[in-house]
Amino acid sequence: AIKALQDYLEEKGENKKESALLVAVLEKYFYTERPTIRNPKIYSGAMVDMAKNIDEISIRHVQKELAEHFDVSANSISRRSKQIWESYQDTVYSMLKEQKA
Repeated sequence: AIKALQDYLEEKGENKKESALLVAVLEKYFYTERPTIRNPKIYSGAMVDMAKNIDEISIRHVQKELAEHFDVSANSISRRSKQIWESYQDTVYSMLKEQKA
């Protein structure tokens, strides 16, 4: 999931700092939550989708495009994105502060 996320962001030419933040949040999510992963690409797409919630990040992609790229349903991406955002938005903002410091 992490490799697929990194590859996608690199392929799309996204900002390296912003991409690193999304990867770090996903790593923290996996380490803390230890989810049972059936399809890792859902998590990759969900992290990119979740970025739209973060004003400080310029990464923006349409769920349909993400679903096609990662070969998963847009609904799965949306559901997982919301779940991660609800649990990790504080983590995201504290990581952003660390990056600026």
